[in-house]
Amino acid sequence: MVDNKVLIVMLGSGRFIKQGRGKGREQYNINENAIINGNYYGVVLRAGDWNDLSLGLIDVDADKNTEVIDGVLLIYLERDEKKNTYIVAIAENTIVYRKMQLDKDIIDNRPHLNNENLEHVGYHTITSADDMHLLKDNQIPISIPIGSEYAFRSQRFLDKKNKYSDLKKQIVTKACSFLYDSELDLSYDQIYNAKEYSGIDSSTEMPDTFDTSQGTQIRKRPWVSKNALRAAGFLCEFNQDHKTFLTDKGQQFMEGHHLIRCTVELHNKFSERFNKSIDTESNIVSLCPTCHRRIHYGNKEERTAMIENLFDKRRKGLHDTGIHISLEELKYIYHL
Repeated sequence: MVDNKVLIVMLGSGRFIKQGRGKGREQYNINENAIINGNYYGVVLRAGDWNDLSLGLIDVDADKNTEVIDGVLLIYLERDEKKNTYIVAIAENTIVYRKMQLDKDIIDNRPHLNNENLEHVGYHTITSADDMHLLKDNQIPISIPIGSEYAFRSQRFLDKKNKYSDLKKQIVTKACSFLYDSELDLSYDQIYNAKEYSGIDSSTEMPDTFDTSQGTQIRKRPWVSKNALRAAGFLCEFNQDHKTFLTDKGQQFMEGHHLIRCTVELHNKFSERFNKSIDTESNIVSLCPTCHRRIHYGNKEERTAMIENLFDKRRKGLHDTGIHISLEELKYIYHL
């Protein structure tokens, strides 16, 4: 888990905003239109304003002579009209400068800044477009404790010794889960050629884990997915009219999807709560390849419709297995 070189920013906050003087010093640029020469530039300012970031709070190895650090995990938060807080973007491998870097190209590429009569503009952070994750409809909710509204000003809660350490841990953990706590799908050959087992309660047997370049993974058991697909008749459980093709086994091609995502974090969470494995038949739905991609990458409305539909079909089976989860918790897992 990443726990150093972290900068967390609350967008659209501060006195500058409240006084109606513009978008504020935290004018981080987190949309595609803000890319200049393949980079995102953070904190567009007048020269001389807020010209010193506390790098010692961002990187424990930085001192008063450090002028720039790289490899920073930059997490952007934003509040909606109801004061709910979300992670709206995550930038990996960000370069952070102590002093503002003047750059005329920025103002030349942002005509709206001319309306504020800025003679010089610059940035404190720079992130490659390839390392910027804009969450859009997949924003991650954050619980802000009462009395912590000002934790984000002047990097107050980056100090590990202060009272905001739990808040920082929550934010960093969720950001890292998005980036690194992934799950690997089983291949066609692994599932369809798996040795068949019956009469075994797969929810009581905990799977192993293994390390990959994407982090630690649950070693999913092919025979469990094969059982789930067979139980569904090799049909798409979201819409049985979705047809694919026949495999050399004479079965329609379908893919297994763990409704409760089978990541290490979630598997540990549910096994501790219920002493059950989520790599079990009741948690695996049969989906056509299009629906499988849709539940991962579709827009918010489409993914919500799928989760509601599949949860309604699988709720009893999950509960009978001993895995008790609400629709609200399942939506939270998918950041809905």
